[in-house]
Amino acid sequence: MKQRRGTSVSLAHMARLRQAAYRFVSVLLLDPNEERLNAARDAARYLGRTYRQASGLAFYKSWHTLLREVGALGPLQISDIQKAYCSLFVGSSARSPVPLHESPYLDPRGMAPGKVLVQVEAQYTAAGLRSSPSVETPDHVATEMEFVSFLCGKEAEAWRSVDVNQALDLLSRQKTFLEAHLFRWLPFLENAVARRDRDGFYAEVIRASWALIAHDVDMTGFLISRLREAVKVH
Repeated sequence: MKQRRGTSVSLAHMARLRQAAYRFVSVLLLDPNEERLNAARDAARYLGRTYRQASGLAFYKSWHTLLREVGALGPLQISDIQKAYCSLFVGSSARSPVPLHESPYLDPRGMAPGKVLVQVEAQYTAAGLRSSPSVETPDHVATEMEFVSFLCGKEAEAWRSVDVNQALDLLSRQKTFLEAHLFRWLPFLENAVARRDRDGFYAEVIRASWALIAHDVDMTGFLISRLREAVKVH
């Protein structure tokens, strides 16, 4: 199948933008040390400039608010974010932590121990990634977001090479993974965080993440459908 180079460049740019967005929220949902938050601040400033092109899209409002806040981070805000992370996700003797990984939400009673881990690791392996020792489990929200970021980066490379079949495969992998995992369980995480701190920083991060994921499930479905139709025509 042939694809006009100008169209491929545009789709490559969109994939790169999504790659950066997923990596950005992945970093924000890890333990917020100063180095990570400084990197997130720089990424927010880049995305803030680039995302102006997406001002008409449904997810833009929540992202614009988050990017503006993270782009303006200073020492006091960083300290507040670190305290909020500990309060929500580390917990205390008085309160249990909000889980940041998938298994407790989709298998809360532990009826199928390890099933979610096996499922996500199978998709990582199928994409050519090897398991590596990590502080976070394979079903941690940051790990799953980073995986989608990886797929978006590979998609961008495919568009740059005008390899439509490879791009179609990568879009299908993104849609399959999002629908099977983040699209299913992130609303539960959003509700759990909102119950503790509805107007807090992490509620905002997860709202923006959900807006992006919901948009991408629709967008990847649309692109896959259009590309498959184009394949039939050619």
